[in-house]
Amino acid sequence: NRILNNAITKPKQIPFKVIKTGQDSDILISSINEYIKNIDLRNVIKSRINQLLNKLRYRVDLYDLLDIDIKTKIIEFALFQKKIRLFNLNYFGFNPRIHKIELLYNMPNNKLSEEGSKLWHRDLDCDYKNIKLFLPLNKITKENVPFFYLKDKRLKSRFDTLKTNNTSLDLWKRGRVDNETIEANSKNIDSFLSLKKGDSLLIDTVNIYHKGGYCKSKPRLLLHISYQGNGWTSDKPQNFSKEIKKIFKKESNKRKLKILNDELNNYKIFTKSTKKLKITRKLIYKLSNFFISEKRFT
Repeated sequence: NRILNNAITKPKQIPFKVIKTGQDSDILISSINEYIKNIDLRNVIKSRINQLLNKLRYRVDLYDLLDIDIKTKIIEFALFQKKIRLFNLNYFGFNPRIHKIELLYNMPNNKLSEEGSKLWHRDLDCDYKNIKLFLPLNKITKENVPFFYLKDKRLKSRFDTLKTNNTSLDLWKRGRVDNETIEANSKNIDSFLSLKKGDSLLIDTVNIYHKGGYCKSKPRLLLHISYQGNGWTSDKPQNFSKEIKKIFKKESNKRKLKILNDELNNYKIFTKSTKKLKITRKLIYKLSNFFISEKRFT
């Protein structure tokens, strides 16, 4: 991954961190919530839920409903916020590109059990590491699914795994770990409940066990920004060129203009990759899976 991305520094192994982004996140949260108030959420959610498989009827992505001005504010936060940018540089060894942005609305569904991504797991959406930024937009309680993650240093690598189902062809079942196995091996668990208003959680969900999405009685609104390098990934990156071009028109700061240029170039490099490079990326990822080993600490 470092070779494919021309790393400029040696990465540090810090797979999660809570970042206090203060006024930057406060303004963004307020802007998104004010905009959402003007949307008929009930009908939108009902329409979108009905289009999903039954097992997925607990959350919908509302990002596409936002106008270009709100989307632009999110891109500026994702690219320019200094604490976020510094963390990503230190963790990857280079500045990763934005891979995906979602505005996730999770809701209670008493017809669904704690399954799939609502069970402990690691993500399988890219090769060695990613960073996902989670910014709660409403108050988090035990009733509206506090995202949980494991902080155990012995389990901060995808190559060290707990007993799980790694053979299933169903991605909804593969790699899941039950609560009993987690609790038997580690008590070092944290969640959104420890976040204060405006805090952002940055976490490598490829290497860190986590679970979320199981609302008990209240809904949750969450901004999710995914950062990745130019290694293998399971899906295509979102195209944010419209938002970035809008920022270009009003921005004069040379540092920020360079960041915008780099973001566009990274997207172009990844999406215009040769077939040979795409195959090489996937082969490296597949071969790396042979080094995964099961651990037990009790």
